[in-house]
Amino acid sequence: MSNLIELAAERLMKLEPQIRTALATGPNEADTRLKVLDRFLFEVLDWQRDSSVLTEPPTESGYIDYLLRVGESTNVMVVEAKRHGKLQPATKSSDVMHVNLSGPVVQPLLPGIKQALAYALEQGVPVACVTDGNTWLFFKASRTDGKRPMDGKGVLFTDLDAVIANIGKFVELLGCGPIIDRLHLAHINEAEGLRIPDSEQQFYVLDPADARMRKRDELASDAALLFSQFFSRMSDEKDREMLRDCFVETEESRKADFELEKIIQRVMNNITALNTGEGGALQEEIERTIRAKRSETVLIVGNKGSGKSTFIDRFFEQVLPLSVREKCVVARVDLESYHGDPRMIVGWAIDQLRTVLERKICSHDPPLL
Repeated sequence: MSNLIELAAERLMKLEPQIRTALATGPNEADTRLKVLDRFLFEVLDWQRDSSVLTEPPTESGYIDYLLRVGESTNVMVVEAKRHGKLQPATKSSDVMHVNLSGPVVQPLLPGIKQALAYALEQGVPVACVTDGNTWLFFKASRTDGKRPMDGKGVLFTDLDAVIANIGKFVELLGCGPIIDRLHLAHINEAEGLRIPDSEQQFYVLDPADARMRKRDELASDAALLFSQFFSRMSDEKDREMLRDCFVETEESRKADFELEKIIQRVMNNITALNTGEGGALQEEIERTIRAKRSETVLIVGNKGSGKSTFIDRFFEQVLPLSVREKCVVARVDLESYHGDPRMIVGWAIDQLRTVLERKICSHDPPLL
């Protein structure tokens, strides 16, 4: 990452006179994009002139100036461009700042912020940027934490001098590689006061070199034998009925679910979590999906052995009402059984799913075309 930042800094230093000249001429919005923003994106930050950057894609609210994407179709940022001088923050500071989107400093940027928000919400984009080539503001546009977007905070580079002085942060907010690594969200989360706590310092009570295994007493040996004989049945897929019957929820498991949900929230800001506090949320989601005949994805996250497979078995075989259960098919693909080229695993998994679904849904195998 340091090499990327250093390279971007060198490129910007070479382009700085041309960019300052372009800004000094008071360009209109089209000139700002052509003479300043294009150079930032394609010459400084390594975005490619392909499907990674869409210019003026149409939406219900108008045309987006830049829609940045990673992969084949994942929209990651809306960039709203304004004529130079249109975005004058209400501050004399020449630095990078954390600002309230509804605060006085960014009041002159408010029309651009609202326009970018409208585009981002329509496209499901998590982050937006408003800029006139001199001033840059980055902020969350689509939220899943219950806050209104305008109640959030953003990262503001007041002018070009602030960008140059803080080029590392700027690259991690707008560079293609750092966005893939979600570093832009880390900076915006920091602006909103969300930080991953530092690890606690560890102290040894005894010298690790003196550590020794204690001899196991007879009771422990007998208990180990009992546990291995009984609970080994629950460590594989052979006795699924027993797994379902022994599935329980405890206060500890609910706390673990809550902690996992918080981790997921930090990592995947654009995924909406199901509210399972009252129960029935997953059933309601399935029923809505069946009625609407649309595609939905639900992620169940947990450590190995935490009961994910057992939960699915129990849910689709015992919990769901029969009227809903009859409209569902459970198709399993065990990725551990794949031993080929890792790059081909997606195609292999799709073929496996297709085979299972054909066998369970169709009256003949294979189905007639």
